Amino acid sequence: MPWPSIMASLWPTRYILGIAFGMQYSIFALHAAPRQSERFYDLTGSLSFIVCTVVSFCSRSENFSSSGRRQQVVSVCLLIWSGRLGYFLFGRINRDGVDRRFNRTRHNPFLF
Repeated sequence: MPWPSIMASLWPTRYILGIAFGMQYSIFALHAAPRQSERFYDLTGSLSFIVCTVVSFCSRSENFSSSGRRQQVVSVCLLIWSGRLGYFLFGRINRDGVDRRFNRTRHNPFLF
């Protein structure tokens, strides 16, 4: 496969990586680091996973009927799983008020 065609096939991946990094970093910079809070950590992860799944699905097919059945099923399962997990973890952090996983790293922005 020639080099230009390989690079052309990676453009959607670059967009998806940019979207994921942009979402994660913006929440870190605007909320997590200044407030030393992990409240939106899992919710942001789930939302970025959902957005990246939708962008990936839409970039590979012009419409829903032109994509393969396997791609449709996997995309729907990923959306359900990430939505359910994000809802559960965000509810848990709201109920408990703190996530013990971040007790040691919360006060150091480079580790956080």
